[in-house]
Parts: sequence; structure tokens; C-alpha cells
Amino acid sequence: MHKRSSTRRRASGDKSASKSWNGFNCDLNNADLALVDLAGANLVNAKLARAKLTDANLAGATLVDAILLGADLAGARLFDANLAGARLVGAKLTGANLDGANLTSAKLSGADLTSTDLFHAKLVRANLTGVNLTGVNLTDADLTDADLTDADLTNADLTNICYTVGTVWPQGITPRPSRNSP
Repeated sequence: MHKRSSTRRRASGDKSASKSWNGFNCDLNNADLALVDLAGANLVNAKLARAKLTDANLAGATLVDAILLGADLAGARLFDANLAGARLVGAKLTGANLDGANLTSAKLSGADLTSTDLFHAKLVRANLTGVNLTGVNLTDADLTDADLTDADLTNADLTNICYTVGTVWPQGITPRPSRNSP
């Protein structure tokens, strides 16, 4: 009984969730996890479609191949998180901190990343088609072979980014020459 109530507290928004919480392959679709501390959590293959994760702490969390379709991650702390292969189509990440996050092969089409911090983020082969990147900090980000077709890069900081000839840019965008690959 104690273990079940502990899990229920975490899922209902208790800020004291364990940093070693294991949610491997769990179903948290439509869950309200706003303000929850899931730093370092294992959420590989987790189903978090339409979940509310506003201002949640997911720093260093492993969300490899997680399903976050339409999830609300506004203001979430995701620095150094591993989101490789994650599906974030239509997700809201406004003002989120993804500093140093791994988004290799992540699918973010139609997502809103307005004013998000992607400093030193790894976006290799990421699908950023139609993503709102207004005011985003992409300083030192790796956009190798990323697809930014129809993305809005208004006021985005592209300082010292890494990209290749395989990187697809929105029409009319010509970034400065790429830095050397990391």
C-alpha cells in the first residue's frame, strides 16, 4: 500500500518525487505532472501524450523514444536530458530549458519552442518542420542533417552552430558558415 500511495503522490504533482524514479515504458498519457521533480528519471518509451509537464524538473532525465505528442512542457527544465528519438509533435516547449539536451532524431514538427534555450543542444537529424523557434537560443547547437523546413527562426540566436549540407533550412534563411563538427 505504501508504494502505491508514493507513486500516486508523484503523479499528482507532489514536488518531492524521487530522482531515481523509474517510469520505463509507463503510460502517463494526459497526466498532470506540473511542477513535479523527475530529475534523472528513467522515462524510456514512456507515453506522455497530452501530459501537463509545465515547470517540471526533468534535468538529466532519460526520455529516449518517449511519446510526448501535444504535451505541455512550457517552462520545463530539461537541461542535459536525453530525448533521442522522442516524439514531440505539436508539443508546447515555450520557455523550456533544453541546454545540452540530446534531441537526436527527435520529431518536433509543429511544436512551439518560442524563447526556448537550446544552448549546446544536439539536434542531429531532428525533424523541426514547421516549428516555432522565435527567439530561441541555438548557440553552439548541433543541427547536423536537421530538417527545419518552414520553421520560424525570427530572432533566433544561431551563433556558432554546427550544420552540414544535409541540414534543410527554411526558405530565405542562409546561416553563417558552420563551425567544425563537435
